Amino acid sequence: MKEEGKRIKFGFAPGALDMLKQAKKDERHEEHTVHLTGDLCQMNAQSVFLKSHGIDVQFNNVYPCVKECEKKETFELLWKYKCHGWWHYSSQYVKLGICTDAEFMETLSKWYEAHNE
Repeated sequence: MKEEGKRIKFGFAPGALDMLKQAKKDERHEEHTVHLTGDLCQMNAQSVFLKSHGIDVQFNNVYPCVKECEKKETFELLWKYKCHGWWHYSSQYVKLGICTDAEFMETLSKWYEAHNE
């Protein structure tokens, strides 16, 4: 139902519109093969965070990507600093020897408790 004289306002997280603009360009950075995941806010936070730590982040479509040679450092940083969306990468952390499944689950549980009190 539409009400006369009222407007709906939409908000975007800082950087989300830039990510969408980048997707429209559809440039491919073929050397950047490791895709980051999450919602737009999480991916934006991760890309800004990683860039601030010297990681070369580019975009393939809307997805931030890093080079294979920076993969371990990328996931070590996300794990160490618990950057927004860090929980999406449990298999990468285990595969790269950053933590075990048990350590991941324990850390996630503690993090969830601390952030949902």
